[in-house]
Amino acid sequence: MPSYKGFKGTIAQLVENRYVVNGEIALVDDNTVEITELPVRKWTQDYKEDVMETMMNSTEKTPAMIT
Repeated sequence: MPSYKGFKGTIAQLVENRYVVNGEIALVDDNTVEITELPVRKWTQDYKEDVMETMMNSTEKTPAMIT
């Protein structure tokens, strides 16, 4: 099992030599979440573009998950 010094997120094995790495997020109140740990090897700007913007955009079929 891989490990990273100081990493507070979770690492779970999918299959042999394949893992899923999750950061940490905390629910502050009904309208606020706090991201305290990004997944390993995920930069802040990449996370904003890949995850946050996707969750903020809505389509005709799916509403925005966050505002």
